[in-house]
Amino acid sequence: MTNEILAVARDHVAREGAAALSLRSVARGLGMAPSALYRYFDGRDALLSALILSSYESLATEAERAAAEAARDGGPDAGRWKIVPRAVRAWALARPHEWGLIFGTPIPGYRAPEATVEPYARIAIAMMRPMAEAYEAGRLAPGTRPASRPVSDALRAAIAPVSDELFMAAAGEGARRNGEPIHVSSGAALAGARFSGPKRRLDSLAAIEPRIEMTPRVASLALRLARVASGALDGSFTGPNSHDWDLAAADLLVHEAGGAVTTLTGQSLIYNRPDPVHEALLAAGRGRHAVLLGLIRDRFAEFA
Repeated sequence: MTNEILAVARDHVAREGAAALSLRSVARGLGMAPSALYRYFDGRDALLSALILSSYESLATEAERAAAEAARDGGPDAGRWKIVPRAVRAWALARPHEWGLIFGTPIPGYRAPEATVEPYARIAIAMMRPMAEAYEAGRLAPGTRPASRPVSDALRAAIAPVSDELFMAAAGEGARRNGEPIHVSSGAALAGARFSGPKRRLDSLAAIEPRIEMTPRVASLALRLARVASGALDGSFTGPNSHDWDLAAADLLVHEAGGAVTTLTGQSLIYNRPDPVHEALLAAGRGRHAVLLGLIRDRFAEFA
């Protein structure tokens, strides 16, 4: 009976959206009394969780199937790496409403269960498997690449190729890169400081201090903040709409490296709220961070 309930619930989500899902509407579709559904699910959130977990499991299974196909493929590594992302995209196009349940707009008042972590990790592992196999076979060596036409700095930063870096941090124990301690850059001066992030906010900062150095934007938010933690960047802005899972590890990394990640008004980040979405943020060493907050305070509309 559980499978029948989930099938009707999926149809309802496809028609009305996840936020409108209720046990009453599903019971109506099954010709049952709403109270009868409580034998299987103890409320709307439990039904949503079952739908989300089912979608995660289906996508993870498809990603793993594609990864196994890539392992059997005898073609170039670049072509093998594309097999899993293309399979994931095909799954998303075939099941747009299930994709939306996993990666779409958060459902008001709903909090996803921790059980989603395991299938999500399976998807990530499947994505990386062709690259890991190429690395283990000696065909992908950090810091080397075949001769090719020049690649722009902006494109290189956006791609963020394998750099053989492992960033780690633990509360109260500092931050490390490949086992070595790292620290944010010191000082409070903006002239000559290296910044990365959304162009509009960097342009606003450059209008105040034209001597800042605007570096190519690193597409990965976590990697960009890791660059702040290691001192490779002196600061970074982030746009709004990042999520807890985009920020939590990188926030800890910057904090343990001696820096700060806050909202543009200086508020610390709060995690595990019903709505996991964050507003625009600022990351930098504490001295430079304080100076930036002072500048933004007087020109908030230009940065928000």
